[in-house]
Amino acid sequence: ELQFYYSSICGLREQQEDAEEIDNAVFGNIFHQAAELIYRKLGGARYEHTIMPEDIKAMLKDKAGLDTILDQAFREKLFLVKDPAFQPHYNGLQLLNRNVLRIYLERLLRLDATTAPFDILALEEEFYDKMTFHVNGKVRTLRLGGRIDRLDRISRNGKPQIRVVDYKTGKPLTSSAPAVKEIFQPDFVDSKHTVYYLQAFLYAAIIRRGQQAKASVNKDNSPVAPALLFIRQAAADDYNPILKVKDEGAEGRKRASYSTVDDINKKEVYDDFAQGLRDL
Repeated sequence: ELQFYYSSICGLREQQEDAEEIDNAVFGNIFHQAAELIYRKLGGARYEHTIMPEDIKAMLKDKAGLDTILDQAFREKLFLVKDPAFQPHYNGLQLLNRNVLRIYLERLLRLDATTAPFDILALEEEFYDKMTFHVNGKVRTLRLGGRIDRLDRISRNGKPQIRVVDYKTGKPLTSSAPAVKEIFQPDFVDSKHTVYYLQAFLYAAIIRRGQQAKASVNKDNSPVAPALLFIRQAAADDYNPILKVKDEGAEGRKRASYSTVDDINKKEVYDDFAQGLRDL
C-alpha cells in the first residue's frame, strides 16, 4: 500500500543510477516520443502546416536535429528528466539502442515522404465515445477509447482520408489478417494478434462516429482507416500500414481473399465489429 501511495499518488520514482538495459516498453516509449517531437516540429504547434515531401527530406538530412530530438526523447522517457539543460551520458547498450532508434526514425520518415503531402490532426491525444448495449435485461453504457499515437489526413484519389496510425516497434505480424468476426475469438489472440486489430478498429470507429471526434478532427465525416505501422516492415517500397481483413464468408479458411479497410464505416466491416464489441 505504501509503495502504491508513493509511486501512484505522489509520483515518486526510484532513481536509476545506471539503467543498463532498455526494455521493450521503454524502447517503444522513446520511439513514440521522438516521432511526436518530429511531427510537432514539421506540422507546427497547432498542426497548421501541411507536411510536404521536401519537409521530410530536409528533416532526414538534418542529422544534428535528429540527434537533438533523440536526446530529448531519451532524457524524458529513460532518464526521467524534464530539464532541457540535462545532457544524457549513454553507456554502451544505450548507444546501441539509440542507433537502432535512429534507423527506425529514418525509416519512418522515408515511408512518410512517399505518403506526403499530409496533415497531422493529432499526436498522442485521447479520444473517447460511448457504447450502449443490453445485458441481463438492462441497458448499459460504457465510455471507450484511449490515446491515439497519430491521426493524419491524406488525399486518396482526390478525396480526404483520415488514418488512425498506431506505431509498433516490436515483431511484425506473421499470420494472415483475420475476418472481422475472428477479432473477438480468444483462440486468435496469440496466433493472429487480434488485440492489435481490436485496438485499431476501436480507435478508427471512435474517430469516424464519435461526437468528440466529429466536433474536432473529423467535422467533414471523412472516411477513417485503421493503420498499424510496424516500423521493421516500413523499409519495403510497397508497404501500406492500413489494415486488411479476410473477406466475409471466408472465416476459418487458409486460402481467402482480403480487402483493405479504407473506411471503418463500411457496412460489412462496422456492423460485424460493433456487434462483436457489444457481445464482448
